[in-house]
Amino acid sequence: MNITVTEFESATVCINRGGATLKMKDRSSCSLIVTKSGEIAFTQNGKTVISSPESSVFIPQGASYLNTCLETAESMMVNFQAETDITEITALPLPNISRLEEHYADLCSLSVRSLAKPLDFSEKCRAVSEIYSVLSLLTDKTKSRSDTEKLFDMAAEYIIASVSDPSLDCALVASHLNISEVYLRRLFIKYSGIPTWKYIRKIRLEKARQLLSDKVSVKNAATMTGFSDVYSFSRAYSGYFGYPPSKT
Repeated sequence: MNITVTEFESATVCINRGGATLKMKDRSSCSLIVTKSGEIAFTQNGKTVISSPESSVFIPQGASYLNTCLETAESMMVNFQAETDITEITALPLPNISRLEEHYADLCSLSVRSLAKPLDFSEKCRAVSEIYSVLSLLTDKTKSRSDTEKLFDMAAEYIIASVSDPSLDCALVASHLNISEVYLRRLFIKYSGIPTWKYIRKIRLEKARQLLSDKVSVKNAATMTGFSDVYSFSRAYSGYFGYPPSKT
């Protein structure tokens, strides 16, 4: 399976209603579909591949297919240009979703920025790097996760599940896992590249952006992502995305 990414296009969250169908002819870009809930069938030349919480899907550029939502689904989709020897829609194993969401969140942020102005060279390089990280997670069938990787996954899952808790911080996560804060910080630097507090802020704000996109009010979005008041939420949101929550 050879894929050489040449250009990032977009990243988005897709909500497909059960029973919805879509015919695609000569797709203009490659796409990775990671389905968090529900099931989506992709039928190409009589062969059907299912995207579900157990299996992701790679769609090559130029593919013509029928997309059928078997069950209302929420999916993460990344579109990009690539050179590849793959000509058919291909199912890929799905690892721990929290690891994928880290890279997806950055791609989604870059995608939003590109709507305001073209990405600069460093941002384009970062996007391509993140796509390779996602591909690596989806295609690496041989490397077993170490105990420290599993511990990081547990921490990331706990943060995602507790995002609405205002008291969520490094100390709380460490206590939940029964490890020291120092060890927890080392895990996050090693596996996410950023400190634990920054990872928590990232998850809060990316979740807030998703809620605002779903038409949740600014006040409710702040409460649902653990901010104590709208002012601190708006300040953090503007600093992270470059525009206020009201503009989402």
